[in-house]
Amino acid sequence: MTQKDGLRKLYDQFFFIARQPLKINTALFVDLVLIFLSIIELDAYFNGILTGFFAVCLILNVACVIASVVYIANLPDRPNSLYDIKFSYRRSLNSTRELQKLLVQNVDSIGFPTARKQSQINNNLIRYESFVLVFERYGYIFIRQTQKIDSRRDREVYDNAAEEISVSLGMRRSTFQNLVVERFWGAGQIKLEHFLVMRISK
Repeated sequence: MTQKDGLRKLYDQFFFIARQPLKINTALFVDLVLIFLSIIELDAYFNGILTGFFAVCLILNVACVIASVVYIANLPDRPNSLYDIKFSYRRSLNSTRELQKLLVQNVDSIGFPTARKQSQINNNLIRYESFVLVFERYGYIFIRQTQKIDSRRDREVYDNAAEEISVSLGMRRSTFQNLVVERFWGAGQIKLEHFLVMRISK
């Protein structure tokens, strides 16, 4: 197995963790909104305003909050075939969340769309496909890049993000390698996804 094959295997097995911070944050945001609505509904219920309607709404809100909590609790914490028994899900999740924050790009405030503004928006969207894997004595940083070369950010941005992550994990960084992943979209269409991958180690 070549090094690129090994990186692709890591990607295939652990990509699920890239979307988990967004899924968790979305579920928690929905919970907060539902709890706020429930407080209003309780107030209306105890004041005798449309008691039947607000009672039903309150029950539905509570059911949705419970479902959201169950959803978060059942998010996968390891791949179907375990790559390494010393994989740390919690540290990987926290580092992935931190990496995605570090990759946030400011968007121009001008109201009309420009190519530069669209590139900034695209970079902010694809950062949710970047992730960090943490094992006992080593780890990997996967940073998703845009398909268009002229839309990609300066390498210094990625270097600084990798430096922050490696320092926070108490590991030493190495150099980035390029990884291209083929995604099949049906009807014979193939989409190429570009990643920068760095191995970090103690």
